[in-house]
Amino acid sequence: MRGSMKTINGFLQKLWDAISDPRLRKPLMILTPCLALILAILLWAALLREGSGRRVTSVPVPEATAALIQVPEATPEPALAPEPAEAVIVEEPAEAAPSRWRVVDGETYYELEDGSHAVGLREIDGELYYFNKLGVKGKAVGIDVSFYDGNIDWHAVKAHGVDFAIIRVGCRGWTSGEIYGDSKTQEYLHGARAAGIPIGVYFYSTAVNRSEAVEEARMTLEAVGGIPLDYPIFIDMEFSGEYPRGRSDRLSPSERVDIAVAFCETVRGAGYEAGVYASQNYFKASIDYRAISGYTIWLASYTRDDKLPNFSKHYDIWQFSDRGRVDGIAADVDMNVIY
Repeated sequence: MRGSMKTINGFLQKLWDAISDPRLRKPLMILTPCLALILAILLWAALLREGSGRRVTSVPVPEATAALIQVPEATPEPALAPEPAEAVIVEEPAEAAPSRWRVVDGETYYELEDGSHAVGLREIDGELYYFNKLGVKGKAVGIDVSFYDGNIDWHAVKAHGVDFAIIRVGCRGWTSGEIYGDSKTQEYLHGARAAGIPIGVYFYSTAVNRSEAVEEARMTLEAVGGIPLDYPIFIDMEFSGEYPRGRSDRLSPSERVDIAVAFCETVRGAGYEAGVYASQNYFKASIDYRAISGYTIWLASYTRDDKLPNFSKHYDIWQFSDRGRVDGIAADVDMNVIY
């Protein structure tokens, strides 16, 4: 600052000497305002240079004063509003349709949409049931099969609601008298057992005496081979397809009783339950029913309009059709029901 003032003083002294000279007085009067302006600019520049060289020293602020100084806090960014969550539709479980099954006085019925009861062989929810003319449901639905039924998918049979199967193990020719084994016996026995279907067996007999009946029973036991059975071993007693030329077609009722008893007692002696299969007419007129009533009776009677057999005596299994359709079996099959 002192150097700047010294320069200015020298300039002023020279200016004063010039004003004292009469020759320069008039021009100086013209230049003086300009010179004054230049002088002011120089003075301002000098002051500006001096100021730029000063140090700025921070002065501590007393705590009490600092507390009064409100430093504005950083304004937080506004939080983004959460995106609305996707609406989740919770479906209420549909109410189960009311059951159409009815139990009245211990008997089971199935009510149709029109309020009537189901009758005959019915498929309900993928399973087979049989209802008699009054609408009463049977306790079990079954089939009986032989090699004529071909290959069988036993698991499909089971899934379709079949409760039991009676499998043929052999037959005796109605003219030759020769005994034949059924080619599907073992396959059927093991297939049904593996699928969890209760089983029984039967032998088609044309025996003409007790010894032949015992022979048939022994052949049957050999074919079973000790496999546990859930249903009896039956002797199938029928007229031949060439009646009356079949070898057993003309036997008397008492002779037929002898054959049936010989077969059944042989089976019982081996530890199995025994039974007799025959048609309704056969039981009525061709054998003494009272003599065989102690065995399981399997009655064949294909009635119309789902009527019960016109048979007043007791029977345990009713074969009601030879035209059944069951999953797992390509051809028609014999159908049975137990009440």
